[in-house]
Amino acid sequence: MGKSKYYFVWIDGHKAGWLNQRVFLRNKISVVKKISLVNNPYYSFPTKDAINLATDSTGTVVNPNKVKASQDEVLSNSASEHKITFTYGKAHAHTVVEVRGDAQEGVGVADKPEQTGKSASSWFKHYRTSGNW
Repeated sequence: MGKSKYYFVWIDGHKAGWLNQRVFLRNKISVVKKISLVNNPYYSFPTKDAINLATDSTGTVVNPNKVKASQDEVLSNSASEHKITFTYGKAHAHTVVEVRGDAQEGVGVADKPEQTGKSASSWFKHYRTSGNW
């Protein structure tokens, strides 16, 4: 068996200890499996926003901008389904971006009349200030 490398790891500013290199995910891309968009002619979805995590052959986290995507963005102006492939070195992953067909989905009408009432006021009265505030 070959020599193993160990890395000293800090988590959230605290010493976590030594870890064998085999515990790190290597050559992996984790993505959202399915994305559903509302039909919207004014929005295009940047596909790299689907990436959760990407690692290289040593298990080091890779900047998502270095991951190649089969399509940079998905226009959400018409109903469609797009299969996006992500690659980095030997790592690869797939996601499906669906644009739903109803262009009126989520569009509401403000048809309620304005209501009158008392002005909002707090029930809490604070008379002094503390030196700690």
